[in-house]
Amino acid sequence: NGNVYFSDLETIWKLDAKGNKTVFRAGVNGRHVHELAIDQESNIYGADVSYNPATKGWPTAIWKMTSLGKLTYLLETTENPPRGMSIWRDTAGNMYWVDQNNHTKRQTLLIKRTPEGLVTTLAGSAYGHSDGKGTAAKFGSVGGMAFGPDGSIYLSDGPSIRKVTMEGTVTTI
Repeated sequence: NGNVYFSDLETIWKLDAKGNKTVFRAGVNGRHVHELAIDQESNIYGADVSYNPATKGWPTAIWKMTSLGKLTYLLETTENPPRGMSIWRDTAGNMYWVDQNNHTKRQTLLIKRTPEGLVTTLAGSAYGHSDGKGTAAKFGSVGGMAFGPDGSIYLSDGPSIRKVTMEGTVTTI
């Protein structure tokens, strides 16, 4: 609808088609929202992430906001979210999540979680850069992703843009 939504790490802002900037979701100090996703019904998805020094854990919550501003939590705040829970959803309700640790650089996996909770690796294996299908593909540092009109996932991987089909074939664009 011509609206742009973005995060300054805490507040979610809305820039409408006329250039007016308003607060879409007020920020809370220490609660970070790094990425946003939008679905075909214009719902905005985000994940709250913070640090708990007492447990040295990372409490996470996943939320959805309608274009009218109604907030619901898909995952209440927890330090142990189910594997593969994510803001990135396809039209069938599957979620996609990148399992990586940029400090150890051991592996980078693109995880798929079905609405029933079945978790599989769609693509990826050891840290690196290699096109291929499934675990034959390698990713380095994935920074963001979006769904294309063809249903494929497009993601940034270091300096590269990569395409991942729903069959798990990875190609560098």
